[in-house]
Formats: sequence, C-alpha cells, structure tokens
Amino acid sequence: MRLNKGDREMTVFPGIRLLCRGCALLPAAVVVVAGKESGGGREWGLDAVGRIPADFAPERERPMMRSRSVFLSTLLLLVCLLVAGTVWADDGGRIFLSERSRHQVAVYQPDGTRLATIATGISPRGLAAHEGKLYVANWGHSEAPGSSLTRIDLATLRADKTISACMGCAPLALLFDGQQRLWMVGQGHRAVYRLDPPWDKPAASTLVPWGWPTSLAPLGQSGKILVGMRASDDLAILDPETMKVSALTVGPVPGEVLARPGHDEGWAVTNPMNAVHKITASDVAQTDQGYVVEALVMPNFLGQAVFTADGKYMLVTCQEALGLLVIDPESGDLVSKLTFEKAPRQVALAPSGKQAAVLIPASNELAIVDLTDIHAPTLAHTIALDAEIGDVLWLP
Repeated sequence: MRLNKGDREMTVFPGIRLLCRGCALLPAAVVVVAGKESGGGREWGLDAVGRIPADFAPERERPMMRSRSVFLSTLLLLVCLLVAGTVWADDGGRIFLSERSRHQVAVYQPDGTRLATIATGISPRGLAAHEGKLYVANWGHSEAPGSSLTRIDLATLRADKTISACMGCAPLALLFDGQQRLWMVGQGHRAVYRLDPPWDKPAASTLVPWGWPTSLAPLGQSGKILVGMRASDDLAILDPETMKVSALTVGPVPGEVLARPGHDEGWAVTNPMNAVHKITASDVAQTDQGYVVEALVMPNFLGQAVFTADGKYMLVTCQEALGLLVIDPESGDLVSKLTFEKAPRQVALAPSGKQAAVLIPASNELAIVDLTDIHAPTLAHTIALDAEIGDVLWLP
C-alpha cells in the first residue's frame, strides 16, 4: 500500500515483520518499511500500536509512483540483507516459561519482548494448554512439596483458578489425552494422577513403585500413556482404563518420553546413556508387555526431544555436543546440528514449525532457532532470562 499527502509519501508492507542483526526489531503492529518527506528528509513510521501519523491521510495512489514504491521497497530489503547478513521472519505466537525461582510464569514474544508475568504456586514446572487455558504444575520444594495446579486464562494472561491436585505430591509433568483427561505426575508420591473434566480434583491415581516418574506422553494409537522415569532402567506403561502400570526395560534413566505425530509409536530419551529409543507394539515381541524397543545411538548426555509436526524429524538437545541435533527417526542419521557456546536443555517447537526455542541454563538464555531450512538451522537471536526455568511451551 502507498500513502500520499502533498509531496510526502510512505511505503507500507502489510503484515510483514523483519528482524535483522544490527537492526532494531519493529513493534508488533508495525507494517511500515520506509517513508520520507522530500522537503526535509524526514522519515515516517508507525507508533507502537500501528497508527499512521494523524496529519498523514491516505489518498489515491498515483500510477506514476507505483514503480518508485517497488524500487524503495526492494532497496530497503537489500540494505537489511547487506548490513545484517541475516533476515528472520517472525511468524508470531507466545513463549511461556515456568520460572521456578520466581514462582511465576513469564510470557514472551519470540522477539524477546516480555508481555506478562503471572504468579503461580511455589516452583512451577510442567505446562500444558487446553481449551484456552494454561495449566501449571506447582512442584514446591523438598521441605514442602507442592499440592496444586495453577490455571491461567490465555486470553487475559491472568491466573483464574487454583486446583488442589493432591496432598504434598510435588506435581511435575502434565498431559491432556484424546479423551479430555488431564494426567499429572506427582513425583513426591511416585504416582500418576488422573483429573477428569472439569479438572478440579483427581478422579484416580496409581503408584509407580520403581524409580521416580518425570514425564508423560501418549503411546501411539493404543490410548496408553508412557511414563518417563528417573533412578531406573524401566519406564512405565499406564493403562488409562484399569489404572494399572507395567514396567518396560529401555535403558539407564529413560527420563524423557514423547510421541511421534502420525505414527503408532512412542519414544524415550535415556540420559546419560547415549540413545533414543523407539517403542512399538508387536505380536511377536519378546517382552511380556508385547512391545519392541529399538535404540538409535546418539552422543552422550541427551536432554529433551521434540518431533516436527509431520513426524519426519526429531530435534534433541545434547550436552556433550553442545548442540541441537536434528535426527531422521527412521535411519537414526544426523540431518543437521546447531552448536551453542554452552549446553542446551529444553526445546520447544513454534506452532508453525519454522522456529524452536532452546533453553541454555548455564548462560540463562533462550535461543530462538530458525528452522526454515531443517538441513541448516541457524541461530536467530537469544533472549536473556533472569530466573531458573522449569518448562518451556510455545503457543499460537
């Protein structure tokens, strides 16, 4: 769009946001790329909510000016490329961080703008979103384990409910399943709890007597739940209908579990053992549970993993490699790697799948990674943090 008033003109790009190294990030509603007043060389821009200056009213675009508008637009893009070397398109969403040391959830835009902080219970950990609400597990601390969940309205970014989930069970991880049930790890009780709608109190629980439960994920299309474990070589498989659990040997410390979209399988990450493990049901399995476990060898000290929305790639953090690894889950081949100066831990994928947020605890930073080319991920920028983080979730 082009706006004219007298000898002033303004070139506008609707709906485009650019970030370049060495350039300032434009405000959230900004669509202006260039503008000038020929008399005094004054440059024009929008304010923080995207308003055009009051004395600059739109008129009909003059045909002779159309080519000039295109030229200015192209020139400005080239300047950004030449000066910055990198241009990153931010396609939005919000990043939620549970801040353990500050007992709150912080909300950021991908550009690093802090939007809000919301008070929670003591030492919040796991996050799960459902039907316009964000649920936060309040883990507490070793002397006084937590007992509650905090519910946050995603439209207003305000806490609107505290749920009494247990009595000193140290809520850690949360998962909503396809039946609208909320599953919760109560690490202090070595138990998994089920909350049925409206999710205001537990409906059932089951003990996992070996190790310490840490994470939750659906197991393919079976309807069962994978439970990641610490201090054990066995993860747990939970039957939601009977609330019974069975042990499945995977390897030392299968603390992280995850689902692969579009595939009837579950996955586990073992740490410090250097492997990720695919878990599939089979009629010819050599285990009592009827599952086959296949290991893909990786570097040591893996962290958290996530699949792309199409299930084609796995992203996993690795302390030994100081990097974010992109893995082909079919072959186990390393597709690409992005190296950081210090070891990464958590990883969360943007709703678009084009970016990822990677937590780097040692430097207390959140790295925003551009995944536009999955074979060559790049670091877009980092966000400085000021608290210990429990979980990271990127929502639309």
